[in-house]
Amino acid sequence: MRHEYGFSLIELLLSLILVGMLASLAGVGLISGVQGYILAKDNAHLAQKAALVSTRLGRELMELTEVTSASNGTSIVYERDGSYYAVSQVGDEIKIRAGTSLPDAANGDALVDDVAANGFTLIYLKGAQTWVPGTDDLRDLTAIQFVLNLDHPDGDIGNLTFTTTVNPRNTGVRAGPFGT
Repeated sequence: MRHEYGFSLIELLLSLILVGMLASLAGVGLISGVQGYILAKDNAHLAQKAALVSTRLGRELMELTEVTSASNGTSIVYERDGSYYAVSQVGDEIKIRAGTSLPDAANGDALVDDVAANGFTLIYLKGAQTWVPGTDDLRDLTAIQFVLNLDHPDGDIGNLTFTTTVNPRNTGVRAGPFGT
């Protein structure tokens, strides 16, 4: 009586095919997990950038005492604590610069980079209406809203938009933020 031990060629090929299929499924799962991690990391990075800009600009605009100029909703020059400050979008960065005379933000420090084209907008409000710099009294300025569009590193996602509203408190505002 003859006993044959081992695997046949067909059994060996079937087991290799099954192991290959399981490895490919594991690889796809691993790649999906890594892509999810990278997306979450990029989103957290953008949210941190937006929070930093919102906090800094919020503090700056809350403490302003005079608006010297504000053009097209993309830049502002204001006075705070006896110094002048300029904030505007320069290329794909938002910059701020301080000075004893009217500064130009183009030579200032970057607050944030990777800002989308036309990605920084300032909206001035007097109650529910638009406050017009140079026409309306500073005491009528009840809120400044800024909208920030940041480019996402993953080009397929596009831009992320962040909006913050600041209520200046050193302007002698006649009414509350909503005109009450």
